[in-house]
Amino acid sequence: MSEIAAQQIAFVMQRRAISLVDIDVMPLFSPEYDDMQHTLAAQITETLAQGKHCVIRTSQGAEQRHQIAQFCQQHHISRTQMGEKVAVFLGQLIHHVLQDSRFPPVGLYLSGGDIALAVARALGATGFDIKGQIAGCVPWGYLHASQIQRLPVMTKAGGFGTENTLLEVLRFIEEKLSD
Repeated sequence: MSEIAAQQIAFVMQRRAISLVDIDVMPLFSPEYDDMQHTLAAQITETLAQGKHCVIRTSQGAEQRHQIAQFCQQHHISRTQMGEKVAVFLGQLIHHVLQDSRFPPVGLYLSGGDIALAVARALGATGFDIKGQIAGCVPWGYLHASQIQRLPVMTKAGGFGTENTLLEVLRFIEEKLSD
């Protein structure tokens, strides 16, 4: 939910035809949770089937962040608890998408340490083998002992990088990993 990550997405959207999947995090605390995961997984799988980059985001701006603060206060949960719930949901969502092996991605980019950790846990990973660096703040490598051991994974702390960091990641995926 960092402003820098939002700027990176906006920068890419001006330069690439990507599929953007926005996730409203409020229903994660309701009975809609499972249905939401299946619907989103189908949407992401369809994007991959079309050969497009798919960017999944949980925050669309400052107004939504304000709504989340109010939501947390009304439901007596901390922002940390909400963040953990969102991270676990995203980990499960990515696991679900990767179960559909008809249209596997050629790379997985995870922005935010909590998101990277939650996805790694959901995939059963026991470690991360760094193979290189894409940008000053984006290492890439492979998850150990996971269901995607040979799928390149790129990670970045949410609040780091320049506006073109995500574009550099997409170029890396297109040029280096699509062979």
